[in-house]
Amino acid sequence: MKSIQIDHLLISQMGIFIIETKNWSNHSLDNLDLRSPVQQILRTNYALFKLLDITSRKHNWNFVRQHWGNRKIPIKNIIVFINNPPREQFQFIKILGLNELISYIKYFNSSFTKNETESIADHLQNLSQHNKVISKLTM
Repeated sequence: MKSIQIDHLLISQMGIFIIETKNWSNHSLDNLDLRSPVQQILRTNYALFKLLDITSRKHNWNFVRQHWGNRKIPIKNIIVFINNPPREQFQFIKILGLNELISYIKYFNSSFTKNETESIADHLQNLSQHNKVISKLTM
């Protein structure tokens, strides 16, 4: 994948949340010409997972709290509809209305310490800044 586009990325002690937002009407939900937000967020999840997996090994991030080994980095996929969310459910993705977002995120227990959360956020922010510079140089 050469590029991905993320609407919102929440990095918290509860995990990493990829949030795709849509302000679609009922007509838009049935429009076959519009790209699937489900496919979009699954592509983004895969790219982010690979990036964090490589980075955690390269930088020797030690997300170990037990002797069992390294914990997984939880990435949760959310599509938030401002208007009418579809009633269907999709594997590995939570479909929510805007008013449900905060309570859904608060539902999860902490997965990371404060330092682990900051390490991930700092790395992704630095990577984002680096990519913006590269993008400007290649224009």
